[in-house]
Amino acid sequence: MLFGAQLLLGMPLFYLLTFAGREEETEVEIGVICATLGIGAAILTRPVSPVQSPWLLWALLLYVLYTTRILPKLRVFKHALRGYSYAQIGRHRQAILSFRRALQFDPQNALAREGLWGVHRAIDLSQLANDPAMMGVVDLDMCLERASSLLLNPGPAPEKIEEAQRLLSLVLSQRPNLRATVYYWRAVAHTHARQYD
Repeated sequence: MLFGAQLLLGMPLFYLLTFAGREEETEVEIGVICATLGIGAAILTRPVSPVQSPWLLWALLLYVLYTTRILPKLRVFKHALRGYSYAQIGRHRQAILSFRRALQFDPQNALAREGLWGVHRAIDLSQLANDPAMMGVVDLDMCLERASSLLLNPGPAPEKIEEAQRLLSLVLSQRPNLRATVYYWRAVAHTHARQYD
């Protein structure tokens, strides 16, 4: 009976270690947690046989619900949260990778998408040219898409036009083959700024 209590008391710590770890939670770890919960509860209630205990059925039900309903959303949230943490301390490369991983699980996740935009906006373009590792993870298509979305709004604010110009400069410096597209959006930006020359 004491062993069952020890198993149950150790599960929150094991789950916390699993949740707080750098690696993703897997179905195997959740299966171990659920099985241990079922066995611990079965030992505490002392049925005739641990196999006859309803706790094992409850543990199986918990496993199915957790892995199908909670775990997918939790993975996305965990990567997005990690991305925000990396962005907060200035580790933009790791932040971009974390946000991308979150978007692989859920491409429509607004938290991860906004975080990724925020990191791209916070990147110092002058330092980016000297950092090939960082340049390898910057999504230039996203930068071009962001610049176009900023300029498509009617009457964008001057800071939005400036942000779009920065993004267009970055895209042009890394992908000269998109020169025509960049020049088009620059013309749109100059039109919004009423700089017709």
